[in-house]
Amino acid sequence: MAIAGIALSADTIDVTPLENKFREYVEGIKDTGGTWDITFNFNSVSVADWETLRTASQAGTAANKATWACIWIPNFAKSFYVKFTPGEIPMPEFSVGSAFQGAISCTVNSYEGLQEAIEPKE
Repeated sequence: MAIAGIALSADTIDVTPLENKFREYVEGIKDTGGTWDITFNFNSVSVADWETLRTASQAGTAANKATWACIWIPNFAKSFYVKFTPGEIPMPEFSVGSAFQGAISCTVNSYEGLQEAIEPKE
């Protein structure tokens, strides 16, 4: 499994006074690019798990709830948090001598960033 990073690029807003020789900028709204890719080993268990997640996410959206991901890092005090919409499972690449993996493109609804870690429980 691989979880793609989420890049944050900020708009720049020109705030230059007319008397300046050089432009001045301030940071504007940050953009995640809107997509977040998750690569997984393609098998019946991972497909069933993802379909269960998508069904629960759709039901949650209908009930005005969000789907959250907490990316927990062992031995680290913080985790990354993302609200997202799970994407559909696309047809993966088939090639000899390669792991059978699929990459799902999800939609980033809100990037919450690093916050206090919550260790997963079974």
